[in-house]
Amino acid sequence: MFKFLKRSYPFNDDLTYNTKVIFLISVLVFIFFVVFQPLELNKLSFDNKVVSFAGIFIVTFLSLSLNLLLVPTLFPRFLNSDHWVIWKEILWNIWMLFTISGGLVLYNNILGLSLFDLGVGTVIKILLLGTVPITFLISINQDHLRKMYRKKALELNQRIEEKHALPNAQVVFESEYQKDTLVVKVSQIVNVSSAGNYIEVFWLDDDQHINKHMVRTSLQKAEKTLEKYTFIYKCHRSHLININYVEKVEGNYQGYRVYMDQCKIPIPISRNYISKFQDLI
Repeated sequence: MFKFLKRSYPFNDDLTYNTKVIFLISVLVFIFFVVFQPLELNKLSFDNKVVSFAGIFIVTFLSLSLNLLLVPTLFPRFLNSDHWVIWKEILWNIWMLFTISGGLVLYNNILGLSLFDLGVGTVIKILLLGTVPITFLISINQDHLRKMYRKKALELNQRIEEKHALPNAQVVFESEYQKDTLVVKVSQIVNVSSAGNYIEVFWLDDDQHINKHMVRTSLQKAEKTLEKYTFIYKCHRSHLININYVEKVEGNYQGYRVYMDQCKIPIPISRNYISKFQDLI
């Protein structure tokens, strides 16, 4: 049990992600209270129920915002993921339950609403009940993270192997006419563009001179040929580019255009592909 509690556990300090989590949890808590109406909420009048449910949502949202957005920003060293372990995560979640419960007490009593019974005993019950699912969820989440990172590690190792194999890997662009078939090292491909019933393959030779070859085939088939090479990216319905040869990027009201090494003609980046392009770059 103690070994389990001392296991490393990543503290989530991604503020963008936490903002989404805060809103989702607040909504789920609100729905839970509306549907099940614990703490004798079902005995309240309609108007008091509305005020109570609104308070529950507001208090939950503000309490989580304080703990998941403000505190990590003010005390980054205390909430350092490198030294975070499971027992700290459990206590942290209990603390968040406590702040939510305490906030409800303030909302209910200090503001003089007295809408429902939420005394010290109820707060303690909430904390005790909350530790059980928290411990269970932490254990499940840790197993999920372990599997996820193992999978990511395998993917990264595969990419490393691909990168090491780049200088010697060759691809074949098969033409409907055998004489047009092109064999070229994938590491030398700069970009591939659609040209009617043909594709234009641009690549750099050993002297770093740009070459162009027309192959009677479709861009879709070319994309299939290159699909396992993650650095070959479809940036437009008519263009594939090797991101390793992107020389510069220009932006205008239509989006991005990229210039490739040794190529003077800009290549557009479709709006649907911009997000992935930014990630790759």
